[in-house]
Amino acid sequence: IAIWTFNALDPQTGELISDPDKGLLLPNTDRAQWGGVTYSIKPWPEYTEGIDLTTGTEIKASARITYDGGTPLDTNIQTATLDMIPPTTSYSVQDLGVGKTGSRSYRITFEATDDPDGSGVKDYTVYISQDGGSWWAWKRRITDTEAEYTAPVGATAEFIVLAADNAGNVEKAPEGVYLPAYNPGINLGVAPTAAQLTPEHNLTTVTPPDVPATNPLFVQAMKQIPAGVSGGSPPAFASVFDPFTMSAFATGIPQSGAGIGSLGIAFSPDGSSVYVSGGEGRNQIWRFTAAGGAADSPLAALDVPVYDMVFDQTGRLWATTGGGPLLRLDPVTGQILGRYGDGIELGIAVHPDSGLLYLDTSTGVEIFDPGTEQFSSFSSTRVHSLAFSPEGTLYATSWPEDGNVLRFDKRGNAEILLIPAAPGIGIAVGQAETPLENLMFITHGDAGFLTMVDLVTLKSVKIADGGTRGGFMHIGTGGRLYVAQGGQVDVFFPITPPVVLATTPVNGMSVLPVVNHADIRFDVDMWSVSADDAQSVTNPDNYRLVNKTTDRRITISRADYDPVKRTVTLQFEPLEAALYELTILPNVRSALGLALPEAYTVDFTVMVDVTDSLKPNFSNTRFDRKSENISFDVSFTNSLDFDILPPYRLIFTGLAGTTATLKDADGTTDQGYPYCELSGADSEKLAPGESTITLTLSVHNPDHLAFDLITLVNVDVGANLPPIISSMPGENAQV
Repeated sequence: IAIWTFNALDPQTGELISDPDKGLLLPNTDRAQWGGVTYSIKPWPEYTEGIDLTTGTEIKASARITYDGGTPLDTNIQTATLDMIPPTTSYSVQDLGVGKTGSRSYRITFEATDDPDGSGVKDYTVYISQDGGSWWAWKRRITDTEAEYTAPVGATAEFIVLAADNAGNVEKAPEGVYLPAYNPGINLGVAPTAAQLTPEHNLTTVTPPDVPATNPLFVQAMKQIPAGVSGGSPPAFASVFDPFTMSAFATGIPQSGAGIGSLGIAFSPDGSSVYVSGGEGRNQIWRFTAAGGAADSPLAALDVPVYDMVFDQTGRLWATTGGGPLLRLDPVTGQILGRYGDGIELGIAVHPDSGLLYLDTSTGVEIFDPGTEQFSSFSSTRVHSLAFSPEGTLYATSWPEDGNVLRFDKRGNAEILLIPAAPGIGIAVGQAETPLENLMFITHGDAGFLTMVDLVTLKSVKIADGGTRGGFMHIGTGGRLYVAQGGQVDVFFPITPPVVLATTPVNGMSVLPVVNHADIRFDVDMWSVSADDAQSVTNPDNYRLVNKTTDRRITISRADYDPVKRTVTLQFEPLEAALYELTILPNVRSALGLALPEAYTVDFTVMVDVTDSLKPNFSNTRFDRKSENISFDVSFTNSLDFDILPPYRLIFTGLAGTTATLKDADGTTDQGYPYCELSGADSEKLAPGESTITLTLSVHNPDHLAFDLITLVNVDVGANLPPIISSMPGENAQV
């Protein structure tokens, strides 16, 4: 038994350190603090005397580690197998006679055998003696079994061939013959890695509750009724089961080895962009709109591979690298903004409450705090993909073996939730208040099918089959499931009545002129056979646009449908400044024949851009280094010759594409710009010459960027009514 005891001493006093925050190593927040011990084992005569150590004898060793008097931790058992017998060589020498030059040549053939349980023959050395002289090594440590030698003119040669095995045992020379050293180049290996010494986890398996499935999507999927795929580009899966359908979201992603094209998938916080990593070198990033499409030129090509990706709660984009550092990426350019730690492997997930990143690493699951940029340990269990439920339960697929579905408690203890029909790779959990709530989804690599799990009953069912290599997957906006499939990404969703995902203008939004069209995006393919069809999404009669200030109905001239984007564009006359209501009537139906459940209404205001006339006044600018906030006071004065009406809005376009954010913004425009609203002493209007109340604003600038705020000023000017002629025209005219 070898025992090492390490005590941390105060370098000033030489006494033991009692402070729990100090020790031999720094806190392992950067994954660079480590230590180790090495040792060698030799037979001890007192214990091995009289014992016949034969080939196949095993020497086993393990370590027990105790930190600060806590519970002992046992490593795996490391086994060394003895090989006690050297190989035996048989060889023959053929005299080829004297050639034209007068020199004699020889052909030597040889072969060695090792004992049955030995390590195997590694190589040979051929020795030569000329004319009875001393022996010398002609061919050292060769793997060939034949050689030819030509002696000097008039000389004769003798040969001896010896062999060595992979354990370093060298065959003995013939009795009475002295040969130069063989030097077998023995390789005793290297010290085991930390992963090899990590003890095996005998995880408990969760017993499914004895309750029937009640989720309507799961119950219907159990019937295994084939369903059709959605329109547009076909998915990589050959079949899908009711009540689900799917289609291709992104196509044409170049593939690397093993049929891997697309890898990670991430969604911008506002849902407008979808990021996909992959490519031939697994190091490219593409950015798609919410409608998807064919992969064009990548947003970025990096010097490291990019596997899974995720946006944190502050809008920062992070990526794993398959064993390298954790990356922070610029969402605008895709370039690397920071590298953290090493050994960051595959999966990544954001805790829904704390915002901390949970990472798959070479030593298990670790936590990364984006605020402090420090790592901490969570679990030593190795995993592939990670996903949180809405309430904060962490799920994963085990890796590199088994592919079971794991569930972790808050202390990092794992249990087997499900043993799937094929090893699981990707994992995703449905979001709250969506059709996929309380449902889990699993991909299975080359097995090519997709599994759905009811998290209430822990029952599972196959919902798609015939796919290519399934990898990472994530739940996107609207509760849709995005699945990496070879050279494309497929989107998977239930067959439900159509839902309006987004409109432009956005509900409750104030927009600038010229406004002469509106976009309506649905979650499923819509019926668009003819503009005269009463149920068609292209029928203008299925929409109503009203100026609520004047109660005038605006004529919609046409409705154009884009099936790729699932978006209808309504065309109408340019709108004057006023409050408007747009209604989508429940007559419209999906391509599968399901109607919009109820009328969908959007209110928006068309404002007047008075940026050139009303200039905001900025004053009292200051910077708080601790909070990294820039604060300033702002107001403006009505320099126009008529009253203006609230809201008095300042739009900050200069923050776009940066990590700086306007704190406590009142909202964002439909272009994604943050804004704030000022107020006047009179809540109804701001007369000429009057000023708004001064407002203090703050911009959080964590990266200390230099930028121009570039503010726009929007206001309301009231109803733009047609003129009223109050006088009567004259009856007589003089010519």
